Order: sequence, then C-alpha cells, then structure tokens
Amino acid sequence: MSLPPEEDEDEEEDAPSILLQLFEAQSKKPAVQKKEDNEAHLVFEVTSDDGFSAKGSTMEEAWAKVIGKVEERRSDTQMTYLSFAGK
Repeated sequence: MSLPPEEDEDEEEDAPSILLQLFEAQSKKPAVQKKEDNEAHLVFEVTSDDGFSAKGSTMEEAWAKVIGKVEERRSDTQMTYLSFAGK
C-alpha cells in the first residue's frame, strides 16, 4: 500500500492571490467612458494617514490601485501574498 503524495505547501503560495485574479478580471472589462471635463461626474478616492492616495472613476478602480500597491510592496520585501479567501 502506498501513501498519497504529499501536498506541496509552496503550491498555494505560488498561486495568484484572489485579489490579483479579481484585479485582472476587472482590467479585462470594458473601460467606463470618461466624462467630459464640463460634465458632472464622481471621482472615488482612497487615502491613508501616511499620505497614500488612489483615485479612480469607479470604486473598483480606486481599490484595485490600492491592492496593486500593497501586493507590489509585499513582493518588494519578499513577503507572501495576502489572501482574502477566508483562510
């Protein structure tokens, strides 16, 4: 009788995070048409106390910029990806 193959814990870390998957899916959607400068429109802005700011024409666009920066900084410091999958 043989043992089942061991699960490789590194596989999960190498898999793209759910946030990255959502960001990629969002970037494939057709862009929202930009309003003319003289037309009324909303701008979504996410800011932090340390001075970071991200703006977008949609809430998803603004948060995608935040998520992108967080993942970029974590990658720069060789930290693992964050997972919001409920683990």
